[in-house]
Amino acid sequence: MTNRNRNLLIILITIAIIILYKFIFPSNKRDNFLDEMKQREIKSIVYKETIDFENHGIPYIVYGEKDSIIIYRDWEDKIEIGDSILKPKGSLEVVIKNLSKIERLNYEDKFGLE
Repeated sequence: MTNRNRNLLIILITIAIIILYKFIFPSNKRDNFLDEMKQREIKSIVYKETIDFENHGIPYIVYGEKDSIIIYRDWEDKIEIGDSILKPKGSLEVVIKNLSKIERLNYEDKFGLE
């Protein structure tokens, strides 16, 4: 076997291993995102709404002047600056409220629908 054939064989085996690894152990961004959201506890005020144009135009809200979370586009009209935002640790439900409304928004219901 020539060096060229041996190098080609090594490259093909490496590619096959990578493909098999991705097939057997798929990356599950949904579960990672939801697990991260479950770990957060939020008791704050919505400070700002913005869009991250460097990350596919994803909308998010800033609370407490420094922390932020991704929101869904159809949630944008339900959240206003100055609203209270509550999310218990271990839950995927975010409660947005002010004197005239209470909105219950659930990440698990919405994930992957946009």
